[in-house]
Amino acid sequence: MAAKKSEYINEAYQTLEVISQDEKMRLAYLARQKYIADTNTLVQENIEKGIVIGRAEGRAEERRSLIEKLRADGIDEEFIKKYFE
Repeated sequence: MAAKKSEYINEAYQTLEVISQDEKMRLAYLARQKYIADTNTLVQENIEKGIVIGRAEGRAEERRSLIEKLRADGIDEEFIKKYFE
């Protein structure tokens, strides 16, 4: 495992040396790394927003379902309005 890790580190180091010697390649590499980081951040933010939206929709659906069940059981509309609307 350590040998493979060292192999990957050595390969990355060699790539870095080549890139460092060519300014255009270095800038392209940095731009690509920034793009990857920005994309990952955007994806994570959208996942978090989706979770929040999904939870809100789930709560609203549960509320509607509960109100329907109360109405089906003949619970007074004033009681329902008092606690759910």
